Amino acid sequence: MTLSKIAQVLFTRVPISGKTKKRLTPFLTAQQAADLHQGMILDTMSVMKKVRADVFICYEPAAGAEQLLKTLAGKTRVYPQRGRTLDRRVINCLVDLRQRGYRAAYFIVSDSPSVKPGYLQQAIRALSGPHPVVVIGPSHDRGAYLLGTNRLEDLGFLEHIPWGEDRVFHLLASQSLLAGYRVRPLPIVKDIDKRQDVYWLFEEAVRVSSKELKHVKNFFRVFGKSIFYAHVTKQALAR
Repeated sequence: MTLSKIAQVLFTRVPISGKTKKRLTPFLTAQQAADLHQGMILDTMSVMKKVRADVFICYEPAAGAEQLLKTLAGKTRVYPQRGRTLDRRVINCLVDLRQRGYRAAYFIVSDSPSVKPGYLQQAIRALSGPHPVVVIGPSHDRGAYLLGTNRLEDLGFLEHIPWGEDRVFHLLASQSLLAGYRVRPLPIVKDIDKRQDVYWLFEEAVRVSSKELKHVKNFFRVFGKSIFYAHVTKQALAR
């Protein structure tokens, strides 16, 4: 299998105010949540582009979504998710890639921007092997930030997965094994869903090198003082 026949897909909602990262409000305003999500999308794409595999964005349809993503993505190819349920949209995403001629693919979510290029390289190496493999990147809350397989014609093991729950990683691993796949886990990555995750992301953005999390850093440069100051002030007033 050649590297050109492995696809990597950013599987995401569109960073539109009131349509994304709703669990971060009211700690963030709806627009701030969308702006932070946009930064995470761009930083995740930057990591993906460091890996030798084709990049796509598969987005949840919404008014104005395609044009916004094309503006953000530049030359990266974008296409809408298909299906009424999330598990069906995941399966259809991989089916679409098979129809485009890819033999293997993984998708990565947009709220785990601290993922490292080396993790994606591990996924590609696993998917390049001769044996049926499922690669899973576990998130800190026992969900999954990445999922890939080198058998795009056999995706039944992905049906009825309760995405968003804290047993996703366990179910993906167990159903993959039952379906005859080898399971290759990646390092754990933190996803950004709650207020405390935003604090963690701020600290991570300060800690990492200047080349990492550039767009997230820019978000905190613009909004960090007002976000954290307002939160501290409200706590003080509540005493």
